[in-house]
Amino acid sequence: MKALGIKQVITIIVVLVLVVGLVVGIYLVQKQQTLKSKATTSFVNAFEIKDSNGNVITCDASTNPPTCNTPTLDINVKVIDKALLVP
Repeated sequence: MKALGIKQVITIIVVLVLVVGLVVGIYLVQKQQTLKSKATTSFVNAFEIKDSNGNVITCDASTNPPTCNTPTLDINVKVIDKALLVP
């Protein structure tokens, strides 16, 4: 049996890595992934958002992501319930 040269060994290793990568890639493409939004009503309720005059800004949790409309960019955000932030 003839001994393999360094080029042949490197070629065999590269081909094996490519074959393994192809198999792993096909496996990952076939797996279905479920994406869920973590921004829920309870998450929005964990915060109190006020404008610079102290007026409470309400947020619409039915949209994804939740939206808060305010006429100013000068707002104060306060965490009012830490328990709602933990999944």
